[in-house]
Amino acid sequence: MALELFQTQLFTLDLSYSKEVRLMKYIVLFLIKIYQIFIPKRFRGTCLFKESCSNYVFRMTKEKGYKEGIKAIKYRISNCRSNYYLTDNNGKILLITAKNIVFEERFINKQILIENK
Repeated sequence: MALELFQTQLFTLDLSYSKEVRLMKYIVLFLIKIYQIFIPKRFRGTCLFKESCSNYVFRMTKEKGYKEGIKAIKYRISNCRSNYYLTDNNGKILLITAKNIVFEERFINKQILIENK
């Protein structure tokens, strides 16, 4: 009953995958929601990106499945670390990560932009 309610309120049931794959997807989504609800924002740190890492991973998992969600977690963790810097390129602010991946200003969290002025 609780699982059915959880599915109907948050997710559309995707019958194109096996029961095990759907279960993994819901487990990943459930863990993200638990993290968002029970870990206070002050302990999470400031995300570099406009769409927080947990929201991004939740969206990717919901839209594309748990395997893409796991890839999204790895991608964000590897790029959402210190050792980034902001640069002005002809009036456009760019964020460059420690792995030298460049993100345009539209992807950067406004708080990061304000803190680094």
